Parts: sequence; C-alpha cells; structure tokens
Amino acid sequence: MVRSEEELRRLATPEFSRLLASDPELQRLNALKYDSVADYALLLETFAPECEYQIGQLSIRPLTAAKWSLLWLLGSPFVTGGNATEADCSTALYVLNAERIDSIAKALCEIPVRASGYAEQTTWSPAQIAGEIRHRCDIAFRPLALLPPPENNSDCNAFRFDALWLNRVAGIAAKETNSSLFDAMHLLPLSMVCCCYVNYIQRTASGRIQLRHRPNVALAERISARIAFLEGRFLEKRECRRNEREAGKEK
Repeated sequence: MVRSEEELRRLATPEFSRLLASDPELQRLNALKYDSVADYALLLETFAPECEYQIGQLSIRPLTAAKWSLLWLLGSPFVTGGNATEADCSTALYVLNAERIDSIAKALCEIPVRASGYAEQTTWSPAQIAGEIRHRCDIAFRPLALLPPPENNSDCNAFRFDALWLNRVAGIAAKETNSSLFDAMHLLPLSMVCCCYVNYIQRTASGRIQLRHRPNVALAERISARIAFLEGRFLEKRECRRNEREAGKEK
C-alpha cells in the first residue's frame, strides 16, 4: 500500500515504533525467520564434518559440493526442481550414502542401476524421503540466505553447477579453511563451503553487502501484511482522536 507523505509523517513516530515492537503477532512472525532446528543441524556439520544422518534405516553423509554437482549432472530434481520419483530418491540416497563420489560408479548410466533399491532400504515413503532430502539440501545452502537476493530474477534452476562452479566455490573454501582443493570439494560439507563463501564475500565486499537473516517470500508477505494492518489501525485511531479534538473545540 502506498502511503501519502502525511501518513508517513504520522507513522514516523516513537508511538508507532512502540506499537510495532510490542505487537504479539508481529513478534511471532519475526521469530519464524530463525529456524533453530536448521541452525542446529548447520552447526552440527561444522562441529563434525564426517557425521552421519539417518533417513529411516539408511545412513547418509552430509552433502558436499562435488555430490551436488554430480546430482546436477544426473538431472536430479533435487537440484533442477520438479517432483521426485522413487528412482530419483534412490539415486540421491546412493550419492549421499557414499563416502566420496570417487567411490561410486564411474559411468553415469550405471549410477541409477546401482542406486536401485536404496529408497526401499529406508522403509519410508517416497514423499517422506523427498522431503528429508530437500531439507538436507536447504540446510546446505542455508548460509547463503544471509546474502541479499540477486538484482535480476533469473531462474535459479537454470544455474550451472558445472566444473567452473565447483572449482570456484571449493577454491574459496580451500583458502578460507587452509585445506586442499580436493578436500573442499569432496570432504567438507556443502554447508561449510557456503559459510566460507559468505565469509569471503563479507570480507571482500568492504561493507557494500549487508548480511542478515531474511525470511522466505511467504513469511515476508505475512510480515508486510501485518505491518500494513497495524499502520491502518494506527492511522485510523489517530484520525478519530483528531476528529474528537476538533469536535470538542467547536463546542
């Protein structure tokens, strides 16, 4: 909603600022910007990069930059977007279960064959498996949410996670952690690689980029709607009080 200059002047007061700060619903919505469970998982991967997770009865390892690029090369919907079939889940689980990608099938065409049955090993439904895999992917890229959104609205699903991308992000992480390029690609969790990338951007941007927790689009819309509602109610009450004062003067 576009406010007039007079309305904006009335809103730019300590009284309205106190109203925003004390509103319980706005406090609740702002609290949703911070996912403590995801933050704990992110910190756990930092504490123990070689930790394992369970998806049902199957153990998986943290997603790495190399595994992410391999899934992109395989056309996995967990990277490119779209609905995931049971076969897609099995392929992703096969990659995540491996210690490193150099320990799995060398030929791309062999990977889906060797991955067959991995989804069944979890004893979960494909929908449950897909949800958990997407959750692990979200955790891996969670640090990037601190960066401002790109200026252009390009389709992120069309992004190429190719050799240049892999070498670039792994190279930054290798320098940040004083490790080898190979270790940054294959051993460091992708979440740590993304943390290193954010730290690198913050250090080299010379204050031009503001890092902060940003809500997702749906939550941001709910927060904006609540603020707009409070603005409208505040202005309405101010107008009522002004009218009452003028009516009193006329008497």
